[in-house]
Amino acid sequence: MTGIIIVGAIGLICAILLVVASHFLSVPIDTRVEDIRGFLPGANCGACGYAGCDDYAKAVANGSAKPNLCIPGGASVSAQISEYLGVAAENTEPVKATVRCSGTCEKCGEAEDYHGPATCAACAALHRGKKACVYGCLGYGDCVKVCKFGALSIVDGVAHVDESLCTGCGACAKACPHLLIGMVPVKNHVTVRCSSHDKGAVVRKVCSAGCIGCMMCTKVCPTGAITVTSSVTAAASAWDSMHPGANVLESATVVKLTRTLAIIPITLALACWQMHLARKAGGDAKSTFSLKRAFPMFVLFFVLASVITTVLQLPTSITAPIKELSKFFIVMAMAAIGFNTDIVELVKKGGKPIALGFCCWIGIACMSLGMQHVLGIW
Repeated sequence: MTGIIIVGAIGLICAILLVVASHFLSVPIDTRVEDIRGFLPGANCGACGYAGCDDYAKAVANGSAKPNLCIPGGASVSAQISEYLGVAAENTEPVKATVRCSGTCEKCGEAEDYHGPATCAACAALHRGKKACVYGCLGYGDCVKVCKFGALSIVDGVAHVDESLCTGCGACAKACPHLLIGMVPVKNHVTVRCSSHDKGAVVRKVCSAGCIGCMMCTKVCPTGAITVTSSVTAAASAWDSMHPGANVLESATVVKLTRTLAIIPITLALACWQMHLARKAGGDAKSTFSLKRAFPMFVLFFVLASVITTVLQLPTSITAPIKELSKFFIVMAMAAIGFNTDIVELVKKGGKPIALGFCCWIGIACMSLGMQHVLGIW
């Protein structure tokens, strides 16, 4: 009987200690985290930018993340979370994965034999892969392995996406060592399935399905929907395809435009500086100096064309021929510059022309970065 009383007393004391400890050492739990977690699909794909659904739910609950970042859940999950939190639901554009490569085993051969780990990452580490096209799909299926929805498969040596199963989580895009998989809006029905950066002649030698950059598609498109992007916007587009929701392309477009517009103040400043030097020198230099010759008139036409296209919103039937004509003039201008360039004379001039070009580059870069900072982009 004494033993039972002792054991009972010890149990009572331990119970009291546990109650006191749980009261003073308890960690407050936000019940909203569990509720938000219940709305999420539980894929733990990381497309939202967080380690998993649990981390994303915590971020949404404390207000550091938006409710519309769950790509697999789409608009329905975003609406449920927004309604639960009592905030306005933001539109979420559904995206899908697309493989920018058509180089099947038949269309693109192999340049070397590979005997190593059967993964795209390992194969790409060896001279960028075994295929004749160093930008093409390697076909070992790293993207297939990371897809939790069974939306990808390897067909004839190239990754294939089943759009009916793809949720747009972006895991496959992150797994591809050649960055061939992009996330594009579901409404997009046309995609250029080639990622080669080589010139047309090189592409044609290694792959019969590769893009040779002939730009025929831009000429025959009746709506002008196809364009050839610059390196800045192309790099931003590739980043957006790997990180859904990043919207880097919008910032890249602003960067490109501000970089182009920076030509105007820089040329004005240089023209004014030349005029100042001419007035300071006096004599023949002052009488022979011409602001019209010092200031490039193409800048004025550039501003005029920008205002016209912005205000008037001209139809494609008018702008398309003008664009083709502008390409011809650019080619003629480059040829004229080449005919008037004497390498020997340039060498004799010394480092001043190179220094001037470098200063212009620095000025344009600073102007672009400054505009980004003012606009809140950087």
